[in-house]
Amino acid sequence: MTASLQDVKMFELNYYSLKFFVVDVEILIILIQVVWLIALSAVLIWVVRKILRLTKNVKEGNLLNVLEKVLEIGDKNSLDLGRLEKDLLGLKEDSNLHVQKVGLVKFNPFQETGGDHGFILTGLHTRERTRVYVKDVKRGKSKVSLSKEEKEALMSAQKR
Repeated sequence: MTASLQDVKMFELNYYSLKFFVVDVEILIILIQVVWLIALSAVLIWVVRKILRLTKNVKEGNLLNVLEKVLEIGDKNSLDLGRLEKDLLGLKEDSNLHVQKVGLVKFNPFQETGGDHGFILTGLHTRERTRVYVKDVKRGKSKVSLSKEEKEALMSAQKR
């Protein structure tokens, strides 16, 4: 009898283990279903918000009219974008004719004419205006004080 009593106890343990396993699987399935329902709810809320955003200015009518209006606006935007691209290309072509990064160095090709005079041309640019200053230079020196950049320009011109 002891062998069969052990068999019965073993059977009871296996039965209870299997019962707990089944309960654990059922809980896992319920948790998966809850997560799935939350995900579906989130997608549904997102879709409803998109539809409400599309139809927010519609008093009466159907979704087809709203979508046609959206398509018309998209077509207009495409035309405007094409026009803007064309204008931008025109501006790029025009900018090639603008004066940019100009340097000025005075030199004297004829030593016998006494061209020992020079000048430094400085521009001060603000939002409202541009001011241009000319500073006289004789024999590599100026009677007025020069800025650091002006001194560099003078040294560069003397090296040429």
